[in-house]
Amino acid sequence: MAKKLKKGKIIVFEGIDGAGCETQTVRIYEILKKNKIPVMKLSYPDYSQPIGELIHQFLHKKIDFPLGVEFLLYFADFVKDIEKINNFVQKGGILLLNRYFSSTLAYQGAKGFNLRDAMGVAKIFKLAKPDLIFYLEISPEISVERKLKEKKVLDKNEANKKFLSLVSKEYQKLIKSNVFSKWVKINGEKSIEEVTDEILSYLTKTLPEIKIERKEDKELLKKIASIIDHTNIDPKATPKDIIKTCQEAKKYGFRGVDVNPKYAKLVHQQLKGTKIKTVVLIDPPMGQSPHEERVKMAKKAKEDGADEIDVVMNIIDLKYERYDDVLNDLREICHILPTKVIIGSGYLTDEEIIKASQLAKAAGAICVKTATEKDPLDHIELPEKARHLELMRQGAPGLLIKASGKIRTLNDVKLMLKHGADIIGTSSSLQIMKEIEKLTKNK
Repeated sequence: MAKKLKKGKIIVFEGIDGAGCETQTVRIYEILKKNKIPVMKLSYPDYSQPIGELIHQFLHKKIDFPLGVEFLLYFADFVKDIEKINNFVQKGGILLLNRYFSSTLAYQGAKGFNLRDAMGVAKIFKLAKPDLIFYLEISPEISVERKLKEKKVLDKNEANKKFLSLVSKEYQKLIKSNVFSKWVKINGEKSIEEVTDEILSYLTKTLPEIKIERKEDKELLKKIASIIDHTNIDPKATPKDIIKTCQEAKKYGFRGVDVNPKYAKLVHQQLKGTKIKTVVLIDPPMGQSPHEERVKMAKKAKEDGADEIDVVMNIIDLKYERYDDVLNDLREICHILPTKVIIGSGYLTDEEIIKASQLAKAAGAICVKTATEKDPLDHIELPEKARHLELMRQGAPGLLIKASGKIRTLNDVKLMLKHGADIIGTSSSLQIMKEIEKLTKNK
């Protein structure tokens, strides 16, 4: 059974309408509950109670109140639960609140209610202070768009972009002044899953008592590992280094181990009895060796036990439109072993990327790959590389697409996958695996 916290915590989810406060409150509640952590959730306004019903009528213009009464109405909604909140927290539980007094400070503050007066009232009634407030930040435009998908008729707050903009500014003032609690800002425009991951990551780092085992994180570890070609093409790598690389691949179940030709036989021996592929890199960075030499290297890789070849296309021939030469060269190599063709996308125009991908497919390759470590694209933002993947898919539909070169983090991998990568080539495989492992706290 999970340990109770020495001192209970009040954690609040805030943001303008449509930010996902309710969604994240429920998701985090379910995860903590599943992990046997004492947790309770409350939502405000509480429409199931008489005070909440009055607020609902006010928001839908069925009744009206002056600003002071509006503030007190919202405040009374919190005050009714003071005893329940205090008792639960004193027992060491985690209380999750979908909005709280911080919401009133922002919304009524946007209408002109004085912050000092509001805090004075909170002090008189000894309103419990949250330990942490997650602010899910979205734009007023996204707010209205999301609410319209949710329901046909919006209340007077939800439909007013100008007012929502003022509320956003009030939230920013509260965050800057650190009034009432500690705030953590999160981009609420990300996917629901990404927002949940960020919240959980923060909670597990700041509250060591929270140990979360999540099935989806274990599955993510396995899934990502299964598409990574664990790469060690360092010219200074020793046999001992390569053996270590193979051991790492076996530990995580990587797709393959990608090495320079001289280590093909060693890698094959180390991976014998596993499903991990021995992958040999041929002719970086520009594919400029004579055709006969390239074919010879491919045949030697096969003799040494390689399962696949990653061969660099003759990039100069491609740029000078010597397409027959490129095709004939690759075709012979592709018949020796399953071949991933590296097109060096950072050297190419959009049109050349598409053409190179077409040639790789025509030659019989199993995959088109972006780059080697020498590709100039490595000095460009990864989103540009992600865009290249889409062009490669356009030129070679049906082929695997491999993204490589300076992919160092889990977010980098996710970006590549989002834009169509099937395989990831990286020498940062271990760092990426450790990132995923940190999500579970179950090492």
